[in-house]
Amino acid sequence: MKSRLKKVGSRVGNFPLASHYGAKPCVTRASRLEAKFWIVWKCAGGSDLEREYRFCDRKWRADFAHLPSRTLIEIEGGIWSGGRHSRGSGFEQDCEKYLEAALLGWRVLRLTGKQLELGTVERIVAMVERSGDTEGAMEKAWRDWHEQVDAENIPDISPAFRRGFLCGKF
Repeated sequence: MKSRLKKVGSRVGNFPLASHYGAKPCVTRASRLEAKFWIVWKCAGGSDLEREYRFCDRKWRADFAHLPSRTLIEIEGGIWSGGRHSRGSGFEQDCEKYLEAALLGWRVLRLTGKQLELGTVERIVAMVERSGDTEGAMEKAWRDWHEQVDAENIPDISPAFRRGFLCGKF
């Protein structure tokens, strides 16, 4: 991976791979593991991700977010060096953040540096892409239901109900 980054003329730490790999630029500095994940994600054919995504009212951010499937991806660094994620208070804060994300309906995937291999990331891409078509599935369900209603001459429902149905509230 390192030789590819040098070839592109990019520095891993500042994540200027954005222009080359289609990422949206972000003001925060990415770690080497986050840059590696991004490259492997793109090599695996993954769709666009949001970086440093703020998923709730608090200042918590996820390293990456796949919005259509409501999946947050956290790259856990420093696990062998006594970094923040492996110390007591940092671990507690991470657990609080992940619990809040899950309660808000997000799926949280936590990856270590060792898991940032093409085979693993390809499996994640496939899972995320499969579950990311929820809007299309809801639209199809709505059309199917509406065709049945029309066929049976049942009165139409309100647009507010339709919006709620398509947003998954019913």
